[in-house]
Amino acid sequence: MKENQQKCYLCNKNIADTEDHVLPECLFPEGKRSGLIKLPCCNVCNRSYSMDEEYFRDNLLIISKRSPAVKKLFEKLRRSCRRRPLKLKSIEKRIIYLNLMTVGGIYLGRRRGLKFNEQRTNRVIEKIIKGLFFSHMGEILPATVKFDIFFNPPDILETYFRSRFFDRRFNDIFYYAFLCANDSIYSGFWWLEFYRSNLFLVALQDTRLKRKPHWLDVLTFLFRKFLKKWKS
Repeated sequence: MKENQQKCYLCNKNIADTEDHVLPECLFPEGKRSGLIKLPCCNVCNRSYSMDEEYFRDNLLIISKRSPAVKKLFEKLRRSCRRRPLKLKSIEKRIIYLNLMTVGGIYLGRRRGLKFNEQRTNRVIEKIIKGLFFSHMGEILPATVKFDIFFNPPDILETYFRSRFFDRRFNDIFYYAFLCANDSIYSGFWWLEFYRSNLFLVALQDTRLKRKPHWLDVLTFLFRKFLKKWKS
C-alpha cells in the first residue's frame, strides 16, 4: 500500500507530486466543496483532465433538474458562455430532441437533450471510479479492468443495489454505490448519480478472470438490450 500511495492513482506510473480531487471540484458550487476526496496524483494526469471535467459538468447542468446547486452552477455556465461565444455555439450545435418511451413502448412525449462526446464523458467517469476504488480499497485499479458505461439505465437497477458493498452521498450533487462480485473486487457494478437527475451505471470486468460472474453477464446483456431498444 505504501508503494501505491507514492504513485499516481490514475496512471500508476509517475510519482505522485500533487493531489487530485476524485470528484471534480467544478461539479460543486462554492460552499459545498468541503470533505471532497483527494488522492495522490501526478501533475501530468491532474492537468490533463481539467477541460474534460468542465465539459462533463456543463453537459450535466444543461439536462439536469433545477436544484439549488444546479441553479448556482448554471449561472456560472451562462457567464462563461458570454465570455466564450465559441463555447455557446458548440453547445447549441449539440442540442437534440428525443422521443421519450417507457420500457413497454408507451410514448411519453419529447424532451430536449444534448449530444455528448462519448470518449470525453467516459474518461471522466472512469477517473472518478478509479479514485473511489482507491479510496475504499487502498489500491490502484489494475489496467486489466474493462469498463462498460451506460447512461440513464432503467429504474429496475435500484433493486440490485439494495445489497450494495458500500455507498455515499454528497448532498444533492453526487451519490455512488458499488456492488461487488464474489470472486473479484475488480468486477462489479458502480452506480453514479449526479444532481439527482442523471445516472451512470458502470460494469467493471476483471479480464484476468476465466469467466464473468453469471449475474454480471445477465445484467450487462439486459442493459445493452434496453439501450438498443431505446435508441431505435
